[in-house]
This record gives sequence, structure tokens and C-alpha cells, in this order.
Amino acid sequence: METFIEPIELVENPNFQEQRSRSLVTLRDETIDLPILDLINKISMLNCCFTIQSCFGHFLYKGLDNPHNVAPL
Repeated sequence: METFIEPIELVENPNFQEQRSRSLVTLRDETIDLPILDLINKISMLNCCFTIQSCFGHFLYKGLDNPHNVAPL
């Protein structure tokens, strides 16, 4: 995997638990691309982090060049 940003230093987040709970409540398997579903579900079991965004619908290729699309792969 390639990323295009520099690492960001971790900071305190007093709202972490509330944000994590809200994120996990709204997370639905059917909105996650099948190839990464297992990974996202495993991340969701960790109590030290949560996913706020996946790459679902953000792949660009010939014929689909809208970075805001939500089309599954």
C-alpha cells in the first residue's frame, strides 16, 4: 500500500470512545468492499482504534474518474 502524506503525531482525543461508538454503530458490512470486509471487521474489534473511512468507492480507473463515487469494485 502506498500513502501520500507524512506521518502525523498522535494526540489526545477526549472524545475517542464516543466517536468510536458512533462510528461502529453506523458501520454496515454491505457498505464495505468485499476484499477488505474481514480486515475492517477485525479492526473494529480493537479497542484502541476504529475506522472512519474505507476506500469504498474511491478507486479511479478508466471510465470511472469521479473520486467521490460509491460504486463497489
